Amino acid sequence: PSPPPPSPPPSPPPPSPRPPAPPPTPNCDCSKLVRAPAGGCGSAQAMVSFKAGDRYDTTIPSVDICVPTFGFDPVTGIYKIAFCWNTDCESLRDLQGKPIRAYINNLDTTPGTGPDGLAGTNVVLTALAPECARSTNIITIKDTGATYRFGATELLVTVPAPIATLDVDVAINNTAQCNDHWVVTALVSVSAPLGTTPPIPPASCPCWMRTTNGTCPGIKVPILLETIDDLGNNRGQSVMQCIDPANFDIYTGRMAYSYCWRYDCLPPVFATSRFKATCSNLERWNIAKMTGKFLLNMQHSEGIYMSVTGHPKDPTQQPVMWTIADDQQWIDLPEGGVGNFTFEYIIPPGQDDLSAAVVMDTSPRPPPPPVPPGPPGSSCSCPLTPEETVGGEPGVCNGTYATMTVRLESDPTVTYKQCVSWPNYDLIMQEMAWSHCWRYDPCLPKAFYGQAYRVSINE
Repeated sequence: PSPPPPSPPPSPPPPSPRPPAPPPTPNCDCSKLVRAPAGGCGSAQAMVSFKAGDRYDTTIPSVDICVPTFGFDPVTGIYKIAFCWNTDCESLRDLQGKPIRAYINNLDTTPGTGPDGLAGTNVVLTALAPECARSTNIITIKDTGATYRFGATELLVTVPAPIATLDVDVAINNTAQCNDHWVVTALVSVSAPLGTTPPIPPASCPCWMRTTNGTCPGIKVPILLETIDDLGNNRGQSVMQCIDPANFDIYTGRMAYSYCWRYDCLPPVFATSRFKATCSNLERWNIAKMTGKFLLNMQHSEGIYMSVTGHPKDPTQQPVMWTIADDQQWIDLPEGGVGNFTFEYIIPPGQDDLSAAVVMDTSPRPPPPPVPPGPPGSSCSCPLTPEETVGGEPGVCNGTYATMTVRLESDPTVTYKQCVSWPNYDLIMQEMAWSHCWRYDPCLPKAFYGQAYRVSINE
């Protein structure tokens, strides 16, 4: 018998009465990502900058976007600023598939908070960001310049004084896996539970200024940071920063040097690699005045390697190195003293926002030389003039004293030089102190009698 005829093909399903689903709407609308005009953003806007890689590398161009500035939202009762990114948009397309940094640089918050800057207010500080991005926020206090840091962990704190600026920094791992997201930095005013809240914790380490030619402005000194692990193309990546110098106090007999670092301030590879921090041939301040025996104290967290190399003043002597094996030991400087020190730290991964210090102590030195006594019945003695100091010259005091300029307010061309004690900054106590006692009769020329005048040390 013949085989049965094949079954007819099934009928196609009837058309759906519903139209096809539209493509998903992006969280971050491209209309919100228009490049900033050449003149910058408007008064009610803040500039968000996007960079492929290192925020502090000035050779990398940024894509700048204007967003609504930091302000108070009356609906939610929150002080906030928010922005988003989407590399499918034309303005950010060049950043597709790259690790990027998005940041708002020290935004003035006064228009949002008012002149009191939330001083004395109890607030919750928080930053909302996706898991693939890390948000770091720094607020700066008006007048004092103190900085305070917060991130995704909510902090209930009391703002100690008016807030001046807010810095927002978002590290995005890779826009191929971390795209079309929002971040929000928020300050929420709340009532104090049980009448008290803890003080806001300070930020530990600043983002030191970068240098590319090995020179730094003012008193700052250069430090070279180099990765030392084999990480393919990242082997030997380096940056230079400008940091505070060391100081040897000739009266207390203490030398102190300290350096702190923060991964947010460095290229991303520094967070995953060991790196070496070298401050070479450091002379500031007063290092050349160190002689004799010192108790060495190396202050560091576990895993950090430290060394100090002393370069003798006598060129016929070899440099001397001390390491963490010499910690808490009495060490002898080379005969005749040292001209400078080289400080070297090796820092393993996972040591974020930390510092390490080298302290050398000797027996206290004699007090500073006394100044001549003041006139009978007066509490102020007259400072020496430059010519009265040993080795001084007209207009310049010897190294024992700072040269102070006295300038007539009504005629700035009328000046007079005096020799006063140096200001002193204790790196360990983080205290700077200077005092001065003044009288115009008989310490200044007749032109200053009964007149307003200004004193300044510009060294």
